[in-house]
Amino acid sequence: MISLKSKSVAPVTFADAAQLHANGYAPVMAYWGQPTPYGPWGTYHFREGDDKTYGNEAVAILTDSRPVIGAVAAGACKATWLAALRVQVFGDKGLAKAVDDLVTSRLQWRNVGTTLSPVRIDNTQRSTIRIFALADSDYSPFMPPPSRWLGYVMPTDPPPNKRYLVDYRANSVSWTSAAEMFVVSADTEGRPYEWTDGGLLAVPRSALPVIDAACAADLQADIERLMQERGGEPWI
Repeated sequence: MISLKSKSVAPVTFADAAQLHANGYAPVMAYWGQPTPYGPWGTYHFREGDDKTYGNEAVAILTDSRPVIGAVAAGACKATWLAALRVQVFGDKGLAKAVDDLVTSRLQWRNVGTTLSPVRIDNTQRSTIRIFALADSDYSPFMPPPSRWLGYVMPTDPPPNKRYLVDYRANSVSWTSAAEMFVVSADTEGRPYEWTDGGLLAVPRSALPVIDAACAADLQADIERLMQERGGEPWI
């Protein structure tokens, strides 16, 4: 289903947390096979040696880390904040390519000449997550723009009486930013994710495309409009 050119990489674990931290991200330990981090993850901050102590654990990235009073300055937290665009297309390869073309046409970077844009590919959920840094003009995590529907059923999707046979998931688009996270290591079945551009170990936060809340809302609306124009019916 996924139309992006991906490259399988070795499983990323918390042993890679030091590199992720050096690249400007906020890594946190996560449970293998679950989209769930350990403990009070919102206020966790990487400490030297944690990657060795907890190296066998899975790793997630916080999109909105928060400071512990007296330990980490708020500015250091802000420098890690992200947004992640999740697009789920069940089986329409033409739609998947059209959505990706639309998204890539809107990408902007802080630095001229930079064109890297890591995307996490989840073949189990039939979804992609593209990672953005927050634009300087809007340096705060944002709540996801509301969507009128849970998703869209495309003309090529299975009929209602067949969907349970193929673990059907509606085609949808959403954002992750304020008080959220995403797993880097593996999907819910324990299979390592595929990434474009080498993933977050290869691409520092400073080289990511940037987004703000207004552009995120516009992009989500345009993707949903594209799904409707291609015959998508609301999934309620």
